Amino acid sequence: MPVCSWEQAEEEIRKVKSRLKGAKHYAYAYVLREGNIKRFSDDGEPQGTAGTPMLEILERSGLYDVLVVGTRYFGGILLGVGGLVRAYSQCAKDAVGAAQTVIMEPCAEIEFDTDYNMYGGISRILPQYEAKILEENFGSVIKIRVVIREKDYEKFKLELIELSSGRIEPKILKKMYDFLKKQQENTKKTSI
Repeated sequence: MPVCSWEQAEEEIRKVKSRLKGAKHYAYAYVLREGNIKRFSDDGEPQGTAGTPMLEILERSGLYDVLVVGTRYFGGILLGVGGLVRAYSQCAKDAVGAAQTVIMEPCAEIEFDTDYNMYGGISRILPQYEAKILEENFGSVIKIRVVIREKDYEKFKLELIELSSGRIEPKILKKMYDFLKKQQENTKKTSI
């Protein structure tokens, strides 16, 4: 699953444990772009047999901002060290193979207000920037919150100012990594 911080990764691990109650082990691995963080846990399995193999799969795949959790219910079969490594490696390979990958880019979440007369023009501009609309609040004015590529912000801002004769002044709420379009086929995987 995609994660952008260690706090989010830890929360997702808690959710998996809550959803899949009764498993004996919840081994995991995650890789984060921010701070180049790589963490893993064998969660009670013999050292190096669960989290480490899953982390190696993530690293070899070139993915980041991603978490994989492997759960194991004891069924009476002792796998041994080699069997555990193979099982957890295969778990991670299967997860990576089934994942829908997206390209994450530096983005800006921006917000601006507009009147109803400008809305049509703005609606025509947004697709040119592949903007992801997060919120449109229709009140006495329309409050719009979108995510666009950080590199497009200045051009987008100037276009809004020109369109509105200076009445619209977008402001950046935060900068982050986000995806705007799904990855094209035959493109190198970079993140999920």
